[in-house]
Amino acid sequence: MKNDNLFDPRWRDDVYNEEVLNIPLLLPSKSKPNNRVWVAKKVVRGEEVFGEYREYKKPKVITAVVKKVGSHAGRKITDSDGNEVSDDNPIWDILSPPKAWMTDNAEELMSMHATAKEARGDVLVGGLGMGIFPQMAFYLERPVDSFTIVDNSPDVIEITTRTWLNRLDSDTRDKIEILERSFEDYIETTDKKFDTVFVDIWEDADPRFLPYINRLVEVLKPLCKVGGRIYIWAYALAVDSFVRLVNFYETSGIDIQKLPVPIDPLLAQYGQWRAREETADLSMAEYEEKARELALTVKLPDFEYDRENYFSPHAVSFPERHIIMEILNRARRDRPGAT
Repeated sequence: MKNDNLFDPRWRDDVYNEEVLNIPLLLPSKSKPNNRVWVAKKVVRGEEVFGEYREYKKPKVITAVVKKVGSHAGRKITDSDGNEVSDDNPIWDILSPPKAWMTDNAEELMSMHATAKEARGDVLVGGLGMGIFPQMAFYLERPVDSFTIVDNSPDVIEITTRTWLNRLDSDTRDKIEILERSFEDYIETTDKKFDTVFVDIWEDADPRFLPYINRLVEVLKPLCKVGGRIYIWAYALAVDSFVRLVNFYETSGIDIQKLPVPIDPLLAQYGQWRAREETADLSMAEYEEKARELALTVKLPDFEYDRENYFSPHAVSFPERHIIMEILNRARRDRPGAT
């Protein structure tokens, strides 16, 4: 994909730097679980960082903003009397455990640091989180004139305002504007221009997000000043993940177009290309090259998208793994060598 002066898809934020772990940050205190969002703490002696496990000389405390899983993906369960179990029943915390929405784990700190080193001028931030990105930028004494931070969660804004924003000196605080609204709505309606744009509004580097992200970048480009730059959290990791996913499908002899479930727009585009007769005997390197090209270019026509509506081969529980294996087995190609 051709590089431009606004967004470089080859730029990476998965940069290991252990010194980042010693940067002082203002993070929220532990709070009691509730029906929405709360703060949890845990002590670890090591973490997996960008695919490699690292042990620490001293134990490290990880802070996480945890949220209830708001949706049960349309599932309904009944009790022994046949009555439907309500959404606030504790059983859902077992079937759909609360998840860490944002953390200060090593990967997060290092990726934030890599991007904060690039912050300058008027900065637009999609996703407040625990305020780690702007804290990193201030720590690095970056030449930042203003932060416009957009987040649609009043709970997150309240937590981070209380534990970070309100503890800043007045001169620093005056540089920061926090807006409670949808990031997509903001960028489609604002007239402001920015020198730096940083977006981190998804939970992981799931490649199903890529068509949404590519659309996001397209909408963000007109908001950049001359010389401005756009940085997308975990973009390169998501692209790599899609290439590995294609390698898995090809190695396993799975015909994507035979998957009996909805598949995301990016995988659908690859499946359509793969179905053409002239692509049947290409090398794995050629399949991976096409996967990377599509990962960088496929865009949604708008922001109406929910990855949970589309199949993923990854699972977190035994029942899910069993179902996924059945789906994949049904989609294997009827050809010699398919396993």
